[in-house]
Amino acid sequence: MRPIPQNRIVENQYTNGTGIGKNLALRFVRSKIPYIGFYSIINGTRYFSGKSYTEKSKPLERYNIIETAVGVIAIAGSIATQANSLLGSKSAQTRYFYKDLTSQNILIKEIDKKAYDTLQGKASMTSQVISYNPNTQSLEEVNKQMPGLREFLVA
Repeated sequence: MRPIPQNRIVENQYTNGTGIGKNLALRFVRSKIPYIGFYSIINGTRYFSGKSYTEKSKPLERYNIIETAVGVIAIAGSIATQANSLLGSKSAQTRYFYKDLTSQNILIKEIDKKAYDTLQGKASMTSQVISYNPNTQSLEEVNKQMPGLREFLVA
């Protein structure tokens, strides 16, 4: 491995993974698993894990958390709705919701059963899914499990 001149390496950078402000949203190139921690920048465009760059550093890539989450939801069968568009519906059917945990804003979307089943089977630190059946659960119960859901439905 040819040594990289020290003036082309920026070390001791840190990201909390949010993609907000100076915190980059980084993930491992191969596994696509989100990365939180120290990283180094090589030549201003390539990112590697670790406080300082070594041959053991793993390659990272920047990505857009929101676009990635929206893409996953769309593939899984998202239902695009406005928060209050379902308020007039007195249906007692089970409803399914998705929450993006990576944003400081509360991002909740209603999804269909197929999307719920797909997303529920995947453990994620960046999102949460929940089902709500008004016949068997109170809105307060589900709001405790997914804070912000009551405001989403009543807004």
